[in-house]
Amino acid sequence: MVKNLANEIWAELKTENFILAIHNNKNTPAEYKTEVAFFWKHIEPESFSIKSYIKSHDLSSDSNQSCSDIYINPEVNNSEFFIVTQKDDFDKLVKKRYTVVLQNTKPIDDGSMSVYASSFGKRYINSEAKMGRVEEQVRMLEILMGQ
Repeated sequence: MVKNLANEIWAELKTENFILAIHNNKNTPAEYKTEVAFFWKHIEPESFSIKSYIKSHDLSSDSNQSCSDIYINPEVNNSEFFIVTQKDDFDKLVKKRYTVVLQNTKPIDDGSMSVYASSFGKRYINSEAKMGRVEEQVRMLEILMGQ
């Protein structure tokens, strides 16, 4: 069903040259969880944020292996950032001092829309913001519109 939905979405988008995605994330820290009913323990990894693109403790992830460049403005929340597939978009957002990741030309296929768009040479921008921070997401879109 998911594959069929993806195919339908891409059938609609295949003639478009520019794709803008608007996503939300939880940006929760990693934590050690114990499930009382089953008496088992596990580590819940940190959720998605700009830090997902930074190599940590010499460990690589699909995200940081797919990143060719990154700009982090320490004044911007780690949850609010852009993912772009074109260098020109990256450069414009850096000039505006907004946190942004440039996906490389051969990203790891993790099933994300940015990888798919890139494989067809489409311009793709994802505006990623923390769940519930609608005003910040609107501000991010206004930054894009002012490019």
